[in-house]
Amino acid sequence: MSTTHVAHGSLISLAASLALLTAGCSGTADGAEAGGCRENGGWSASDEAWWLRPSVSFSAATADRSAADEAAAVVIRPSDTDDGGPLCEPVTVQVEFWELTATASGTDMTSALRYQLATDGTEDRGIGFPPGLSAGERGACTGVLMAAYAGARLSETAPGRPHRPWRC
Repeated sequence: MSTTHVAHGSLISLAASLALLTAGCSGTADGAEAGGCRENGGWSASDEAWWLRPSVSFSAATADRSAADEAAAVVIRPSDTDDGGPLCEPVTVQVEFWELTATASGTDMTSALRYQLATDGTEDRGIGFPPGLSAGERGACTGVLMAAYAGARLSETAPGRPHRPWRC
């Protein structure tokens, strides 16, 4: 083998090595890793919320829904690959339900259920209504408030503030 072929082979190897280094040594770029997941280790709470928002849907709580539809009040769908695909590290998600009751003096709001889960965007996750709060079980003066958000649980009181009952 001539020195020209060896030099040409070395240049090709060097170019391939440089391409791997440019892509982060994993064969991918733009924050993705070799396993096909999206790197999210340094994400802020806003970044997590931005990623979660398009994946969450709430059911329409109407009386004409079937019993099967009642099972999932909140659904967290898998992430689309157009959105960067699944995450490398799961995000903590809180799903909360509050019972709203209309009274003569206003509206009372009572925490009914809080569910915490971790998701990386690879599977469907459905959370059902708390007992007694599905559309067919509620009375005319009772409603449900649902929330799904990334991060730690919301608190009813801010640090340094006295507790005040929730009223609408």
